[in-house]
Amino acid sequence: MVLFGQSAGALFKTYTESKSFLERQQYSQALSGFESLTKPSKSNIYIEFAHYFAAYAAYKNNDPAKARTLLENLLQNYPNCPQKQDALYLLGEVLFQTNQHLLGLSYLEKITDEKIKQQAEAMKGNYLQKLSQNTLKTILQDRPQDIFVAQLLVDKMAVEAQTWEDIQAMEQTIAKYNVQRPNKQRIKQKINVKEGTYNVAVILPLNLEGLKNNEKTTLSRMAVDLYQGMRLAKKELEKKNIKVDTYVYDLGKSEEGKLVEIIASGEMDKMDLIIGPVFENQWAIVSDYAAKQQINIVQPLTDDDKFLKNEYAFLMRSSIDTQAEMAARFALQNFPQKEVAIYYDNIPKNQRFAEIYRNYCQKMGLKVSKFQEVNAAQVQDIPDMLKGLNKAELGHLVFSTGSALLVKEFLQAKGQLNLNVPLMGTQAWLNFEDNEFDTRAYEKEQVYFVYPNLQILEDEGATNLSEEVQTVAGLAKEYETLTRKKPTAESFSGFEMLTFFVDLLQKYGVKNTFQTFLKTTTPQKGIVVAGFDYSLGNDNHYVPIMRIEEGQLKLLNKLKK
Repeated sequence: MVLFGQSAGALFKTYTESKSFLERQQYSQALSGFESLTKPSKSNIYIEFAHYFAAYAAYKNNDPAKARTLLENLLQNYPNCPQKQDALYLLGEVLFQTNQHLLGLSYLEKITDEKIKQQAEAMKGNYLQKLSQNTLKTILQDRPQDIFVAQLLVDKMAVEAQTWEDIQAMEQTIAKYNVQRPNKQRIKQKINVKEGTYNVAVILPLNLEGLKNNEKTTLSRMAVDLYQGMRLAKKELEKKNIKVDTYVYDLGKSEEGKLVEIIASGEMDKMDLIIGPVFENQWAIVSDYAAKQQINIVQPLTDDDKFLKNEYAFLMRSSIDTQAEMAARFALQNFPQKEVAIYYDNIPKNQRFAEIYRNYCQKMGLKVSKFQEVNAAQVQDIPDMLKGLNKAELGHLVFSTGSALLVKEFLQAKGQLNLNVPLMGTQAWLNFEDNEFDTRAYEKEQVYFVYPNLQILEDEGATNLSEEVQTVAGLAKEYETLTRKKPTAESFSGFEMLTFFVDLLQKYGVKNTFQTFLKTTTPQKGIVVAGFDYSLGNDNHYVPIMRIEEGQLKLLNKLKK
């Protein structure tokens, strides 16, 4: 169509005819008419609309180059035109069609109209999800702030994963861009799944020479009981056709040189799992070695998270920080959302517990009305310390201590002042000698116990045992048959430890950090240990909370079978 004049009537006629062509999807004729209206003239009031409609017609007529030129001219020469938001959207789609994704994204992010912005997000997803992982990674290198693209990449990595390395790469991307973990993922095969026997190094201060001469220390007794529990676990695993060879290294506190020699010999290169050592200097040597060799390593006896030096290092127990945070989470979910008063003694780990508890409460918006140290010399001052609390605003109390003297005085003062609120205490309180008094006082004063090392010794806790054993009681009897001794807490811990981590080797293979996979798991019951949760970190984040009800100790946050 050709304009023969520049009169308002002629321009109007061309505009309406071109719109009619567009509505009838006669894009070639519409393009010709609208394009003639893009030439400036005194009476041409349609120039901005003509640019947009001409670009749309060119886009529909499979001429993206012309559409891009028209849209860029419109946005450059008429930046405040009424069609700006639609033009940005259309230009973004045109650029996507011509595989110029970065430029297209730069135009789409300029859209401010909420409705069009939503449409743009949907259109981005439609085009970008068809791209390869490598292309999405290239886009992210230039646009690291684009969470939308990062999420698409992670979703694609999940459904296209072929190996466990692919899943590890996905987890690293999730952590780097702080995006959501996909609900679905596909793995065609597990790599590094070992056939045959699992090799486990056990590095403990057993003091076997000393034991021959009846020279026992508390630490060596605990170490021996741990290992005996592992022996029983081996026996149980063999009944399921899971073979485990344990390689025992009896190392005392100052034998780092011997440990370096063992590692240098290459003897430990064949290990699939390392348990121990328990001493910090030795742990530093072995955990660094384990990370380089991609061997998971478990610290069996400590609750100190300074042992978590790399992603391959795990604590069997809950760290002090985890205990405090999980206890605070429980309190905020179950106690009145009022102020909390926190007291602690001068023992470093108890102080640390109090600090983390306070920090989490403050983070969640709960006011900490009191944060005070109490030592044995101040025992007579405890009633005065509690008198200043506002009963109307107080939601619960915390006392991080292992002192029977301080606890007894604290409970008496709490009762005398009628502070009728829950009190968060520790596992140590249940081990005081004056249990009869404590039990009654604990129930009356609403004491809740943070009990990280809980073991379930009733039959209901026994799962996944062989038919010959079936129950925890049967397990204990089997232990006595094997060792000629009654099991201790460490015996059951050693049994559970080897069973749990060998199960992870079976599920996820060797030479893979377990944490990559455990992030997606939910808490699970143990066989004897009350539960495991490694989804939030490399120490056990399932922290049992207990209370005495009608004279009986009750687990309040019990896991389902």
